[in-house]
Amino acid sequence: MSSLDQFRHLLVPVDFSEEDEPLLRLVLGLVERPRVTLLHVVEAIEAEADDDLDEFYGMLHANAERKIDELGARFRTAGFEVVEEVRVGRRAGEIIRFSAAVECDLIVMRSRGVDLARPEEAFRALAHQVMALCPCPVLVLK
Repeated sequence: MSSLDQFRHLLVPVDFSEEDEPLLRLVLGLVERPRVTLLHVVEAIEAEADDDLDEFYGMLHANAERKIDELGARFRTAGFEVVEEVRVGRRAGEIIRFSAAVECDLIVMRSRGVDLARPEEAFRALAHQVMALCPCPVLVLK
């Protein structure tokens, strides 16, 4: 049994980029089949609400639902129990709140890495924010 097999509910935030692929392969390769929740957060901007903005977010949400369903199909085919969720908001806050609400026991996410010329910028990275503030363990792939 690998050390990841002890976890029963994994939360996997995705942004649909090609950089998600190693992360998805890692989870798909687990011998034990934990419950997997795929989460995509459509990043919200701070602005006054208006109909055009609501329509724009509606289109982004619909597109994200289509893409996350395609990812979910890969997990279902491999025998996983999968939940797919799309939210609109600030990415770090949504991931943290959602992880607590669904009581996942591990978040598996990726980081784009650190620019060694500006290491202080790592503290603004999504993965760092989630690691620092989330109540459950976080596995970050570089």
